This record gives sequence, structure tokens and C-alpha cells, in this order.
Amino acid sequence: MGGVEQTSFELAQKPKITFSSRNLVIETPTSKSIFSLEKIQNLSFVQSNGTNVPDILNPENKIRIFPNPVKDEFRLDTQIPTEGLRYRIYDRVGIMLQTGEVDPSKFIRIGNYRPGLYILRLNRNGQEFQSFKIVKQ
Repeated sequence: MGGVEQTSFELAQKPKITFSSRNLVIETPTSKSIFSLEKIQNLSFVQSNGTNVPDILNPENKIRIFPNPVKDEFRLDTQIPTEGLRYRIYDRVGIMLQTGEVDPSKFIRIGNYRPGLYILRLNRNGQEFQSFKIVKQ
């Protein structure tokens, strides 16, 4: 895939994403980048804290979100003990919207969220150990 360029922006910089003419414009407090829509082959949004964010389709994951994309609610299907396991849901600019304890028998409601991409972070005893992308329809 020679010649493929990848660009990343820190969510902590709260990027503003707009479309202008035939361009994608991403502005942060310190930079402004313009990308031709004709040249964009793939666009994804991920949260990173210096480690790779596991994809929800990774077969090695012991936890999965079902369904995803989400219309109103989802649940976590897990093959690990959930005692002390907590979740946090963040919007794409890093604002925490919801938190709670993981219970595989209960649904997590996000029906009032706007359509878009969200990040679900799981932690146990204050240690974050896994993050997921959630697509809200």
C-alpha cells in the first residue's frame, strides 16, 4: 500500500472537523489541516493513550459489544469475571458522558446520544485495560 499517508490528531486538542467544498478540514488550537475528499480512502476515529486501542472485531478480545452499531442500547458480552469492572463512555472530543458497573445481563442505554462515534473504556480498580469504539446510529 505504498504512498498511503496516515494523519493523527490528539483528542485532547479537541479537533473541530468540518467539510468545505470538496475538502475535509480539521482544526485544533495549534494547527489547521485540509484534506481533499477525492484522496481520502479511509477515515477512522480512535482514542489513544500511547497504546493500541483494540478493535471490537479482534477475535482475541474476551469482551465484545453487542449490537454495534447501536441504536438505543447495547450490552457487553464478556468471558472474564466482571467483579469490580467499570465502564466509562466518552464522546469523540473526550468528554465523559456516562459511567457504571459492567453487568453482562443488563443493557447500557445510549438512545439519547447523537449518532456518531463514542469510546467505551473499561477499568478495574482504577486501572484502564481495554477500550472500544461504539457507533451510535
